[in-house]
Amino acid sequence: MDSAGKDSLIKNVMSRVNPQGIKIISFKEPTYIDLDHDYLWRVAKELPPRGEIGIFNRSHYEDVIVSRVHKLVINQPLPKNLKNSEIWDRRFEGINNFEKYLNDN
Repeated sequence: MDSAGKDSLIKNVMSRVNPQGIKIISFKEPTYIDLDHDYLWRVAKELPPRGEIGIFNRSHYEDVIVSRVHKLVINQPLPKNLKNSEIWDRRFEGINNFEKYLNDN
């Protein structure tokens, strides 16, 4: 069972914030459209504009962790040369670069 408390944490942290201007996005299993793009695409397209708060219930971290544990990358439409043991290091580096980019902007 998935009982890490993400929903409860979101509710608790955001209980004192006016809900106007807050967008909550829940990421489920990637769709075929999501899989036609890179793994960060579906997160990037949901980023809130400046001045608004975005809450991501699951996100790019889960795309890396769950995909790795359940070996989901094997079934994704990726070039064969990318489906190797280095994919995880490249993805973690990509996440770090993506978050640095967001912070810088």
